Amino acid sequence: MVTKCNGEKQMNEEQKVETNTETEKKQTTEEWIQQELKEVEENSFDGERLPSFKPEENKTEDIVVDISSQWAKWIDRESGVVKKMIPVTHKGEEKLFWLNTANPCYRQLLQLANVAATKKETSFTAKILRTGQKQNTRYVLVE
Repeated sequence: MVTKCNGEKQMNEEQKVETNTETEKKQTTEEWIQQELKEVEENSFDGERLPSFKPEENKTEDIVVDISSQWAKWIDRESGVVKKMIPVTHKGEEKLFWLNTANPCYRQLLQLANVAATKKETSFTAKILRTGQKQNTRYVLVE
């Protein structure tokens, strides 16, 4: 009798999965795309269309950091990682430096930004060195 109850319970869970799948299918392709477009438009800004600043590994790069407006924030919904999209000029080209706020380099950039702001400047220059790749990437400000 216990087996029969468990069997019935499993059947109900399978039916729920099928019902959820059917509900998701009812949302047309056009509807979900329109919903995604709406969310993207609401959460975007012009700077997102800029190329990313990706310093070469083990090479010092000169950048000019723009502090004329607040840096945009991006949050990874799955991991909760918060990154700032910092506008920089690298080799004469405007780019975005996506930097995890937990990275020590972020604090150093904020400190340099504060010094520049007290001097009424809207940007400052910095030298940055990248080591490692992916989750082992480290940025170091070079003086």
